[in-house]
Amino acid sequence: MVAEGGYYNLGDDFIEPDVPESLPRKLFLYAIALTYWVQSQVNPWQVSPLADLPRLSPAGILDLRRA
Repeated sequence: MVAEGGYYNLGDDFIEPDVPESLPRKLFLYAIALTYWVQSQVNPWQVSPLADLPRLSPAGILDLRRA
């Protein structure tokens, strides 16, 4: 299987922890994550497509992040 795009972890996709941001922008991004959590009743940091990849076994998986 080859998938392009998407995200590793939804919560980290909202917050972008490796990107330096101003305090107001960080608060805004956390508000987005909190709104998602409240409306969906799903913690965005627990939504990770990579965590579900083993369920696709025995299909082959090409992970280009390590290339």
